[in-house]
Amino acid sequence: MTWIRGARPRPLASAPITGARAWRPSHRRLRRRARAGPNVRTAVRVVLLYPGPARGATYATSRDAPTGPPGSGSLLAHSHRGLVARGRFNLGYCVICERRTMFVWRERYLRAHYRCVRCWSLPRWRAVIHALNLRYPGWRDLSIFESSPGGAGSEKLKGECARYVPSHFWPTVDRGTVFQGIRCEDLTQLTFPDESFDLVVTQDVFEHVLEPGRAFSEVARILRPSGGHVFTVPFFRGRKTFVRAEMTPAGLHHLVPPIYHGSPISQEGTLVVTEWGDDLVDFVRDHSHLETDVLAIHDRRLGLDGQFLDVFVSRRPAR
Repeated sequence: MTWIRGARPRPLASAPITGARAWRPSHRRLRRRARAGPNVRTAVRVVLLYPGPARGATYATSRDAPTGPPGSGSLLAHSHRGLVARGRFNLGYCVICERRTMFVWRERYLRAHYRCVRCWSLPRWRAVIHALNLRYPGWRDLSIFESSPGGAGSEKLKGECARYVPSHFWPTVDRGTVFQGIRCEDLTQLTFPDESFDLVVTQDVFEHVLEPGRAFSEVARILRPSGGHVFTVPFFRGRKTFVRAEMTPAGLHHLVPPIYHGSPISQEGTLVVTEWGDDLVDFVRDHSHLETDVLAIHDRRLGLDGQFLDVFVSRRPAR
């Protein structure tokens, strides 16, 4: 296992950033102009240029969606001006929309509230794309399978990777068939042949899987040599993995009161089965024989900050 903490990677070639001092604004001046009123040309032009959410974008839950209808740039700009006045912003570069932008936050729980004003992306989505750029810079030309996609990061993969295959899981739908325009797949019993994909991406999925050992084994099976599994889960450092529910011969048994996360396909949400702890990397190795790196990169210049921002990269060895 390799831990990469606080890494400061060099900006991507397409990023118009040459250093922290290259275009750092005066936050005091921005706040002063933001207080001046809606009829004044403020220096926060990046917000005023925001055209609304990305066309065709989907969001995991209603809480992920922008506050305002598509194209309501003026409404969003007005709400952001208050955040700028209170200093709840920073300028940077978004790896999803690949533009200079402004990141704003309304609450201290940055994982769910630290947004790019252009594409409305969240930190964990940006972290996954950043990890792909670092470890697999040619990902656009690879074959990628993503289970349970949702959000701006998944939309980027779908739009820029020609061999991108998404799936969701419906218990009442036959595995391997297409339902509502998307393939149905169970991570514990994938229908793909061995060595089908270069990359597998799962974003906050494995905390909901009742048999995670089988799922990690299946992911390893469909990976080609030198392929990788790039994934995120809420990762609780400093404690062991805690199982909240399990399947028994009598059915699902809750060990503690159930909690649910938002789901892109269900209004009821998805049950949280496992809270992953320090033994996650060993668990992956034991069930998939894959070695895993943990990327813990916090860099506000890239909008990467907040809770549970670790990205895991499990690698299948080359032949």
